[in-house]
This record gives sequence, structure tokens and C-alpha cells, in this order.
Amino acid sequence: MARTALITGASSGIGATCAVALAAEGFRVFLTARRRQALEQVAERINAAHGEGDRAAWFAGDVTDASARGAAVQAMMDRWGRIDVLVNNAGYALPGVCEEVSLDDVRDQFEVNTFAALAMMQLVGPQMHKQGHGRIINMSSISGRLSFPSLGMYAASKHALEAISDAARQEFRPWNIRVALIEPNEIATDIWRRSRDLLRAEPERMRQSPFAPFYSRQARWIDRVLTDGAASADAVALAVCRAATARRPRARYCLPAKARVRMLMTYLPASWQDWLIRQALRRVEDR
Repeated sequence: MARTALITGASSGIGATCAVALAAEGFRVFLTARRRQALEQVAERINAAHGEGDRAAWFAGDVTDASARGAAVQAMMDRWGRIDVLVNNAGYALPGVCEEVSLDDVRDQFEVNTFAALAMMQLVGPQMHKQGHGRIINMSSISGRLSFPSLGMYAASKHALEAISDAARQEFRPWNIRVALIEPNEIATDIWRRSRDLLRAEPERMRQSPFAPFYSRQARWIDRVLTDGAASADAVALAVCRAATARRPRARYCLPAKARVRMLMTYLPASWQDWLIRQALRRVEDR
């Protein structure tokens, strides 16, 4: 029987690319996200590529809605009777400095990036216990271990996801359920387009803020990521496929190579880290 994978945030970007790649590896893929039409298009493309109507299926729903999460998992079980891999990909990056960011927005950031991922793990865990195996792949970021100015809330949500994953990796081990983290850096996808849109939503307030230089640098950095400074989502999909199929998956897949170099910063004193981040932001501003 073909292995199955459930992918959240699969209507575009990294999620859709992972779905295509896992289908090419022989998985049946179940896609979930809010955008019904986009999901249907991705599923149709996968089914057409493999000459069958049951390689991909989809369920439209908000990952932060408990009833939608439960319905998606149940729909997959009704269709294929198993869940071999969960890819927790849904997420976005909330811009804002700590002093000014809305607490309601921060709660929403954690609902999408952290709580929904944990809830999905809780939903698929019992089924994976029964199967005696499973893979849980959580989409983190380089920000899961490094925090950058005006992206602290995004980093906090990913730090939390990493802590949850580290605990779950040990807790699920007796049932042969492996937990892996994907830690990409600067991937040109909708997550940064949404972040840019949020930055542009209140231009006057941003300009008058005492933290205006931070917002300006972040906007420039996002523009660079979306034009010529980012790796392809294909690199992330390759890491997800490795985590899904390796006999002994790694705890973390950090990519591309530049991200692995940056992760070396975590071993430096905090003052050195701060200096290096300031230099990187200045280089962005000078371009």
C-alpha cells in the first residue's frame, strides 16, 4: 500500500512544492489550506502528472480551527485509512518590533505557527501509535534558533515549535514515530509576500515610529529575498522528502548551505551575534 502524507499550508509555495515532491516519491498526498481553488489546482496537477485520480486529495479549512483540523484528518483516514507522514507547513511571519506589535497579532502568530502544529501532532499521534510508525515533519526556520530585529514574534513562534519538536522526538520514539525539523532560510514564497503586505498596511505609522529604521531594513530585506536573494522551495521539498523517507531521519535539516553557516552564530557570545546581525542589516540598507 502506498504511503500517505498530510501537508498543511499546501495551496502554494513550500507546501505545494512539498506535495509535488512527495507524490513523485510514491506518496499519496492529502493537501489542506484555506484556499479551496488553489488546493484543487495543486491536486489536479499532481493527479494528472501520475496518471491517476487518487494520488492527491484535498480539504479546504483553516488550520487554526479545531473542527476543520479534525475534519481534515478524518477525511484522510476515510479515504486512505492511514497517515504515515505529517508535514506541518502552515505559517506566516509577523513583522513588528517588541514595543509596538499588537498582542492580538502575536496570539494569531502563535495560533498558526505553533498551536496549530501542536494540535495536528495530537490528532495524528494516536493513529501513528496504532500503525507502529510515522513521521512528523515540522517546518521551522533559521529564526527558530536566531532572532532578528522586527521579526521577534515570528522567531518566538518558531523557537517554541523547536522546543515542542525536541520533546516530541523523545516522547514518540517508543512507537517508531520520528520527529524532524526543517530549518530553511530566505526562501522566496508567499510567507514573505504576506509579511511585506503587513509592513505596507500602515505606512504612515511605520514612518513615524521611532523604530522606522528597523521597518525600513526589513522591507528592503524582504524585497531582496523575493527578487534575487533566496533559495528555491525545491530545496526545502528535497529536505522534506529525505526526512520522510530516510531510515534514520535527522533531528534538523538546515538549508541552504548559507543557513548552516549562519547557524554557527548560535555558538558565539550574544554580543558577537548582535554585532553580526547589525552588520548584515546595514549591508541590506546599503544596497
